[in-house]
Amino acid sequence: MRFFGLVVHNIRIKPTRTALTAFAVSIGVGAGVTIGIVTHSLRQTAVQILEIGRADFSVSQEGVSDLLNSAIDEQELAQVGELRGVQSITGVLVEPVDLDADNPFFLRIGIDPSKMAEFGVRVVEGRAFTATAPDEIMLGYRAARNLGLAVGDPLRVEDETYTVVGIYATDQEFGDSASMLPLVTLQ
Repeated sequence: MRFFGLVVHNIRIKPTRTALTAFAVSIGVGAGVTIGIVTHSLRQTAVQILEIGRADFSVSQEGVSDLLNSAIDEQELAQVGELRGVQSITGVLVEPVDLDADNPFFLRIGIDPSKMAEFGVRVVEGRAFTATAPDEIMLGYRAARNLGLAVGDPLRVEDETYTVVGIYATDQEFGDSASMLPLVTLQ
């Protein structure tokens, strides 16, 4: 019996085993494809977070696998600013929050308002928040549209209520779907 004949013989003799084997192989291939898609999606998310500020490069804590878990204190930030070739630095704090069922990964970005233009933020409606305001927030224009909010509206995030004082644009989808507030408030 030749190889092809043996294959046909085994398929005919043991159809249940053949069907289960085919099912197991399809599950394995499907799982591999799904993992590839999720990995690509996570990589794209990380890249988009890095692109929010139009930086030439981003600095993160050594040994941390996720940019969002990275912490650099102000002294380390100042040391980076003193390096030859560094023209400017902007320290930001990025915090993902579960806003609601439609927005389970909503970003709050803490930034000094004097650094917003440098960070690539343009206020398109209203005004920027003040440096120490505990209850002022700006929304990216996509976030404002998705949430149905405008300047003057309240926004509840976790146990805090903020007043939307401005709408901004960054020309970056992830940034325009987020919120910004004073760095000291988010800290």
